[in-house]
Amino acid sequence: MNVVVVETVRGRDSKRYPAGLPRPREELNRMRWMVHGLVCRDGNSIRAAQAIMLAEHGVRRSLGALHRDLARYECPSCAGPAPQPAEAAGDE
Repeated sequence: MNVVVVETVRGRDSKRYPAGLPRPREELNRMRWMVHGLVCRDGNSIRAAQAIMLAEHGVRRSLGALHRDLARYECPSCAGPAPQPAEAAGDE
């Protein structure tokens, strides 16, 4: 059985939060690319991507945060091929 241990600290509101919050910009970008790869390229659901990120990378993100990352940022596999420019009608 694989177990992932996430270190937590008690916040001002007495709830437990991961110790590394707020995350640095570079780590957030890495996680955005990771979720895009898991959902867009590999075809996983958002919930499955959340489970994979926790099991394999030790990163816990809420479903809302993952959905926001997918909606706000477009990866190359999401973008698809660039549209072809229309040819001019009078160039024969």
